[in-house]
Amino acid sequence: MRKYNFSISNETGFKIIKKGLKKSSVDNFFSSFLNICKFYGPNYFKSNRDLKNWNSERLSEILIRIRKKNPKIFSRIYDVVQKTSAIQRIIIDNNLDTLASKFLNVPTNKICSINHALRMDPPFDKKNTLNWHQDGSFNRLSSNDSCVVWCPLVDVNNNNGAIKVLLKSYKNNIPAKPKFSKRKINQYKEKSIEMDSRDILIMNNLFIHKSGFNKSNKIRFTLRCRFNKLPLSNSFVFKNK
Repeated sequence: MRKYNFSISNETGFKIIKKGLKKSSVDNFFSSFLNICKFYGPNYFKSNRDLKNWNSERLSEILIRIRKKNPKIFSRIYDVVQKTSAIQRIIIDNNLDTLASKFLNVPTNKICSINHALRMDPPFDKKNTLNWHQDGSFNRLSSNDSCVVWCPLVDVNNNNGAIKVLLKSYKNNIPAKPKFSKRKINQYKEKSIEMDSRDILIMNNLFIHKSGFNKSNKIRFTLRCRFNKLPLSNSFVFKNK
């Protein structure tokens, strides 16, 4: 089992683990994803040529075409991959729950996975690009109740949408808020976080951040997981019955 030994910097409030995801697990996840694409879009995926990994230019071309000409197929691929065992497997194989428990400073049996998703951010998509925000928590017992684990499956930079954060913004921001005034944003120093594929970024849910804008010609594939301390609030339990 992979062990994570680290401390979170008070200066930044986040941690990057270089090449934290195993290559074999990322490749296996890609293989499962490609099978889903072929199942729901067989006319688009007749050949495996140049469809070797997440960084495949041909893969992006096909998915962008599907999204434009047949958005129902694109939505079906997106929705189904979130429900498969493949996405659970990449989380388990890389002990992301262990990483989250160390970040939250509780045993693994006292956290739960709130949600996880494979994000597919196409070029120049303004609809799904989030402005400055925090991710919610489901109990708000402390300033470190939950965390976000963000893993790029391709290299991310300022051209294809590096995530942007406000340093030290995780301090004294309870409860979490969905948006912030320009005056509030200007209190913090902004940082763009460029990462390599298979790196892992973990940050407090109160950390103010926003989506980077994809100006490239390819889809930005990332894995996003959220973990929360137990117990969960009644509102979450009832809402999800």
